[in-house]
Amino acid sequence: MPSERFINNLLELVSTPFREQGSQKLVDVAVAVWYGNIVLLQGFSEVAKAPNVDDLSKKKALYILDTLRRYPCVSAARKQAAKQIILENTVLKVCSGDPLAEVRVKEFLLDGLAFEWGLSEDVGALMKDVLPYQTRHYAATQNTITGFNDDST
Repeated sequence: MPSERFINNLLELVSTPFREQGSQKLVDVAVAVWYGNIVLLQGFSEVAKAPNVDDLSKKKALYILDTLRRYPCVSAARKQAAKQIILENTVLKVCSGDPLAEVRVKEFLLDGLAFEWGLSEDVGALMKDVLPYQTRHYAATQNTITGFNDDST
């Protein structure tokens, strides 16, 4: 079972527009996804299925998971667990009908993956503070299986 702290952090991250917040919540979520207990990934599933969470927040949570699972520091087991959560919730993955969002994707002002999730904002501006945590050097300090030392890939 994912920790209440992790779920609360994730809910705070997705309930406010990304442009209105600092990067620390995303850093915390990213480090948990990449190196924390793999059970924490189920927090994304819980948020996606929660009746009291609006669809926009659910899409934002799944978009974040979809984004973070693509980094090379992610172990094969974590990638597979994340992929399964995303596949279970593809009903939420509907492209935005917003023509402005489509233009923003074409002009590289909106992440295509965010657009695929039906979002009109992305985490691009927050990622600069997350990136140092996905390096081979940082991963080596975490004493866990990562995409850099995973023999199953």
